[in-house]
Amino acid sequence: MSLSGRLEDLQLRDLLQILGLGRNDGLLQLRCGCNQAELLFSEGLVFSAWRQEAPYSGLRSAVVACVRNLLTWDEGDFSFQPGSLAETLRHTACGEHLCLDNGLTMDELLRDEAVALPASNGAPVALAVSNTQQAADDLPCVSKEDEPVAVLLVDDDPQISVQLVRALAQQGLAARSFGCGAELLSAARCAWGAGQHPLLIVDLIMPRLHGGGILGGLELVEQIRSVQVDQACLVYSDYPCPEVAQRLQKLGVDELLNKPRPQSLTAEDHSAVVAAFCNNLAVKAAALRRGSAAIIATQPPAEPCVAPSAVEPETDHTVAHQGAGMGMLKGMLQELQTVERGGQIMLLVLRFATEILSRAVLFSVGKDRIVGLGQFGYGDGENSADEKVRRIIVPLTEPSSFKEVLEQTAAHCGPLGKGHWDTYLRQELEIGCSGEVFIGPLLSDGQVVALLCGDNQNSGCRVDDSPALEIFLQQAGVALENLQMVGKLRKLSALLGKTVEC
Repeated sequence: MSLSGRLEDLQLRDLLQILGLGRNDGLLQLRCGCNQAELLFSEGLVFSAWRQEAPYSGLRSAVVACVRNLLTWDEGDFSFQPGSLAETLRHTACGEHLCLDNGLTMDELLRDEAVALPASNGAPVALAVSNTQQAADDLPCVSKEDEPVAVLLVDDDPQISVQLVRALAQQGLAARSFGCGAELLSAARCAWGAGQHPLLIVDLIMPRLHGGGILGGLELVEQIRSVQVDQACLVYSDYPCPEVAQRLQKLGVDELLNKPRPQSLTAEDHSAVVAAFCNNLAVKAAALRRGSAAIIATQPPAEPCVAPSAVEPETDHTVAHQGAGMGMLKGMLQELQTVERGGQIMLLVLRFATEILSRAVLFSVGKDRIVGLGQFGYGDGENSADEKVRRIIVPLTEPSSFKEVLEQTAAHCGPLGKGHWDTYLRQELEIGCSGEVFIGPLLSDGQVVALLCGDNQNSGCRVDDSPALEIFLQQAGVALENLQMVGKLRKLSALLGKTVEC
């Protein structure tokens, strides 16, 4: 599996976990400014590490020290090329390598990792956040803990928090900002206990209360509604989430507002769009605080808070898909670790695929045939797309692109074949003769249990982020294996009459 991207989207710590769990062989090359580094993998273990302009040593402790130093690289590029140790040393590696007799596990490399990582400007991240928070606290209309508040807001992006607090202050609203949902919920409970009902502004995409996952904002609104049914909330997100928007409507939040996405803008444009977003959101918040909520509810939904010219126009499908997978991968992998049922894993696979593909079908692999399981992006509003895909059946006894992926246990990204069953799939899935299709296997216990098949035919762009899909499918398979192991342990504990912690 080849893999490349930016360290801003997928940090080295997560790359090490992915390559280790997948038992990958090959070379990971890193670049941060003028600095270069390489890590050699075999069976998911690190056998050698090289960093430019650093003293070279084949000692085990030196390899660990080198990797931990590389963990401080929070920006730059990475590229992983698969291959055996001998082949990689002979043809691919640039640095001088002397392999260890026994490779290092991820636990050995990541144990006792330093918490504070340097920011791109050389200052510690913790200091940068602290200074940002201090800037917010210095604003004249930022309420302190013992003062009544008009607005409580939560966003794990300090830049957004500071600008939004400043914009609210200009509207005459005292505000307090928080970096996580638990802090906002605690402050809201205190306010309710004192008879106050501040407006709550919530970022949708952030960790959940337990620290994992990415839909922390949705969980927070659910918690708020369980205590205060009529609490006024504004929720925004930098990713389109139609399903979540529907769930929010059921919770009484009429609109999921659009937050600017930094991936689609230059630094200068992003700063201007963020300012416009914060100002417009502050105006909307002021209207709600003045008692205009009833008027707003009877009018057509307001335009998104982002300037239309700067934030992903609906006609620009290329921007909507390019690089979205890598940007979402880390958070989605965290959410994958919290699932409790196999069905949840399959839903997460489809949800992650929406970031990269305009439509896709998830197929279940049986002993002698492949059957449609679920989909997104299909249907004309009159006929049930789910029923249609469940009627798609491809036998394993005859040639097809699906059978090739099963036999090779490797993803395919390109046109379907010319055979009978590929022609059948093109007709059923409405795929053009030369259209690019992604087919990825989901393996559990060494067996392919599902296939994801999708394309961007509706948007007319290529599948540029297929490595992110391959990684997520790989980790979904690991999650399935873990669930099966937990189930076996629970059955065993029931037989023995003992409790086993899973």
